[in-house]
Amino acid sequence: MDQTRHIGQHILIERVALDPFGSLHRAVKLTGDGYDRHALARSYNGEVLRGQGFDQRLHQASWVIHDLPREWSCGRRWRLDESVEPLLSCDYAPGLTLASVLRKVARARTFLPVPFVLSVLQQVAVGVHFLRQQQVGFGILSPHLVWLGFDGSAHLLDAPMAPFLAESLARLPEARMTLLPFLGLGIEEPERRDLFQLGALALTALTLTPPSGYRTLLHEGVPALWPHSSQFPEAMRLLVARLLGLETPYQEVSAGVRAIDALAFDPAFECGAVERALHLRRAFPESYRLQTRDWKWEARLDWSKYFRLNKRQLGHAPRGEAKGRGLLAGVTG
Repeated sequence: MDQTRHIGQHILIERVALDPFGSLHRAVKLTGDGYDRHALARSYNGEVLRGQGFDQRLHQASWVIHDLPREWSCGRRWRLDESVEPLLSCDYAPGLTLASVLRKVARARTFLPVPFVLSVLQQVAVGVHFLRQQQVGFGILSPHLVWLGFDGSAHLLDAPMAPFLAESLARLPEARMTLLPFLGLGIEEPERRDLFQLGALALTALTLTPPSGYRTLLHEGVPALWPHSSQFPEAMRLLVARLLGLETPYQEVSAGVRAIDALAFDPAFECGAVERALHLRRAFPESYRLQTRDWKWEARLDWSKYFRLNKRQLGHAPRGEAKGRGLLAGVTG
């Protein structure tokens, strides 16, 4: 369990995931000295913070926030907290990163249902397409950067900062190495690169194995996507193969999104928010129970006293108010 930390207008309760750009925290955002709402807060690691021009990118991200849609594909109510430790936060719904879900599923030696994967891909594609329409792109898509809520939501993490993080990858060797299978290196057109990343995300979610990179895929193919030998329905196999550029590639993100939408709303594959929520709750009942319990409990706490504590005192989690109940132990993903 992490210690609580007070950063700007947020109190970070616990870390729920690590990823190539830093860590995600379940947090409480306060208005004045009172509880406002729960937030999913991103803190950036040293490699990102040391990047040249990080402050300027934060400023640019604040403009992107104003243009983001009021729906879940890109997250809701983004906020930049430009304190000593810069934070990017959005509304929090109890859930897990897709990377964490895939790791848990792999440990259980099972696979995600094809309709579930397709519905998540559809939500993510909507977000990527919207950013592309705003001429900012995404460019760093991976399972680490997709949040799946137990309420059925699925949205992109880092949406306001994503294009600027993508631009910085050449100067972020550790992040670049982790994301290498998803980057589509060797693809010149930015839209084709976004399409490749959507295909790589889908392939990873279906097979639980990250792709080996664009050039290797072109030379060796993917056994799981070979015609007549695939374990996936033909329509899904063809969609992923075209997104990856292995068969008649889509040339524009809009074309790929239309194809994803068409399949996602096919009755044979349909899986809406309710079905996504039910699947996650059944697959991870303990995470759902604990997160939902603590989410409700923390909303009733009087957080003002923790705002007034000095930095030394702030290092202790507020156990006393819970009659011995500890804060939720997070799932690192």
